[in-house]
Amino acid sequence: MLRTSRVKYSQPMLSFATYQKSRGKKSCQCYANVVNIDAVHGLRIQDWHGMTALHSAVKSQVNSCVDALLDHPCSLANITSDGRSPMHTASWSGNIHAVERLLQLVPELAWQRDDQGMSPLELVEFLIKTPLELTAINNQRAQNGRRFVSKQELLSVARILEQAAPVQ
Repeated sequence: MLRTSRVKYSQPMLSFATYQKSRGKKSCQCYANVVNIDAVHGLRIQDWHGMTALHSAVKSQVNSCVDALLDHPCSLANITSDGRSPMHTASWSGNIHAVERLLQLVPELAWQRDDQGMSPLELVEFLIKTPLELTAINNQRAQNGRRFVSKQELLSVARILEQAAPVQ
């Protein structure tokens, strides 16, 4: 669990989504961490994989954390070390709520390509067509105490992304 100091600063606060196990249940808690930064840089802190709090919240599948982060002014264009946006993460993790919210806020993320040249839709289609890859992802998620991503969720995400209008 992430521990934070609760000191008052005149600078804005930074929210992090942290994932923890609580009484055997998975839960996500959004903390207001005091960080001496300006509003422009907001929620842009990344881990060594390039993941932001938003990437982590999306993977956690806890919509209240996703909403809390998306309701703050933050950069939604941060990418991971493999070039994936929060939309890529929402898509491959089957987080329908996050995909819909991100499409409302930044529709161009639906067309952004990762380091392998895949858009979020192409990534999801690849996972649907390649059961061994989906199994590998689910095995990794199980090791981290996260729930599996179903083919049905990926199909739902694909339908939503197919309806995204091309960005000029």
